[in-house]
Amino acid sequence: MGSCTILRSIGLAGAVGLLIVSGSRIVRVSQAHPLPKPVKSEVLVAGEIVDGDIVADEIVDGDIVTIRPESEVLSKQKLPNFVGISGATTGAQGISMNLVVIPAGGAAKAHFHRDYETAVYLLKGRVKTLYGKGLKKSVINEAGDFIYIPPGVPHQPQNLSSEETALALVSRNDPNEQENVVLYEPAE
Repeated sequence: MGSCTILRSIGLAGAVGLLIVSGSRIVRVSQAHPLPKPVKSEVLVAGEIVDGDIVADEIVDGDIVTIRPESEVLSKQKLPNFVGISGATTGAQGISMNLVVIPAGGAAKAHFHRDYETAVYLLKGRVKTLYGKGLKKSVINEAGDFIYIPPGVPHQPQNLSSEETALALVSRNDPNEQENVVLYEPAE
């Protein structure tokens, strides 16, 4: 392998990975995934380090990881979540994706996402979202809508149905989907 050096160790919920480089070329990324039923536990990437970022120019080997959550967890926003893709479940480094459930007549606690964007696809239901400073603005979305929430915008989704659950696929450019969620009091 020539004169390769270990650039850094990556710790992932009890697993360890190594990023090995030769000059500015990435030779190998080896990452043990702490997954429930991972497909494989090693990912190989060839590329360069440009301004501190990894830029892949050739995929040498890689595996698709499938997550099938068996139970829901209650989020900081007090909504049932089925955690899909995250740093903890797949070793993702820049994205998370979850299925969020808003029970009939239910609402999330008002909150904002510190330093990351959120994309939502409403799968089922009609949801009214109060948003902005003091939650003084609102928008109503229905199944089939794509919704973008910028970083730092306070919001509170509410299921408009008193009989049916609303379901949303939520993706964020933060692999730690709950760590940067901040609860918001409208008086702030």
